[in-house]
Amino acid sequence: MSFNLTNLTGSYALNGNGDLIVGGSITTGSGGAQSFTGGESLKGFKSGTLNITASSVDNSARGDGGWAVNSPGARTATLEVTFNRIISDTTQQSLIDLFTATDADFKNKGVAIAYKTSDGATTKTIYGVFVPTDLSQNQTGGGDADGTAEEVSITFASWSPLSKDSTTNGGGSST
Repeated sequence: MSFNLTNLTGSYALNGNGDLIVGGSITTGSGGAQSFTGGESLKGFKSGTLNITASSVDNSARGDGGWAVNSPGARTATLEVTFNRIISDTTQQSLIDLFTATDADFKNKGVAIAYKTSDGATTKTIYGVFVPTDLSQNQTGGGDADGTAEEVSITFASWSPLSKDSTTNGGGSST
């Protein structure tokens, strides 16, 4: 008998030849299959990390002979994104506005984010809805105005389960 094992935790570097896409739509088609469409590429994207963690539920009881009985609990994800600030980029400004907006309703909204990577033959997409939790800006000069870079880092917490698509370039798809 063979088993399919699933790693419940992990850390994934998003530094390769991928593209971070912000503000798309996650739709559910017939049969419950989800897909990510639309959105804008995050310009100035430098690096990112997707961290997935899992809790453990203690199911120990008096009759377990002193043994701990645990089962997997809920999984959560955080997404850490770093980009060089481009003052004229509306996608970047929209992400920063999630922290600086005075409209309370706007501050409590999540944003659909996808990371797409391709090896030439296959395009893989990991996506979900995220809520921003931390913003850090490190400006060494005046930004675009004087040619120096302002580095922005944003941390997001997952608000929905993550999904993954894999599409064969040139047609067909698999998950």
